[in-house]
Amino acid sequence: QDEDQYLGRVDWTVSSKQSIFYRYFWTGLNNPAPPFDKNLLNTSRAGADDQSQSGIVSDTYTFSPTAINSAHISLTRQVVNRTNAPDAISPQAVGIDVAVAADNFTQMSISNYFAIGCVSCANYHAAHTVEQAADDFDLILGRHHISFGTNVMRNVIESDNIFTANGSWTFNGNLSGDAMLDFLLG
Repeated sequence: QDEDQYLGRVDWTVSSKQSIFYRYFWTGLNNPAPPFDKNLLNTSRAGADDQSQSGIVSDTYTFSPTAINSAHISLTRQVVNRTNAPDAISPQAVGIDVAVAADNFTQMSISNYFAIGCVSCANYHAAHTVEQAADDFDLILGRHHISFGTNVMRNVIESDNIFTANGSWTFNGNLSGDAMLDFLLG
């Protein structure tokens, strides 16, 4: 497993009335799926290749001691990738005769014995992006504080997932009284 994080910030005082700052954060996690190596016990953990980043630019302008405007533009993006070992097996490899969406993913449980695969082991990709722009104006009039502004957000989620496309198989002994025997009998 390998994870890196980077954070940076720049502040700029343009004048006694205006200041600008920029902040950026990035983090990345790389935790590959264990190789299958013909060992079904290695199929119970997904690999992860995830990244998150966010950035913001802010401009604050003071018109007078009683009138201030603040504008912000920000972007946040998170990308999540879950993978299975490239050499893992499909349901066909254990004798289940079905069409498969991914050749390297099986989700199966033989009750009271073992499981192959896991719910989060299916190949999965998601990208979540949030773009935001906001502006706030504050005005002080005597004993009154008046604030108004706007906030606009765009939220986009892209996702590709084969969660149960290959089927989810459970052998629980309801035919023979023993889950392993049900599995071996098919």
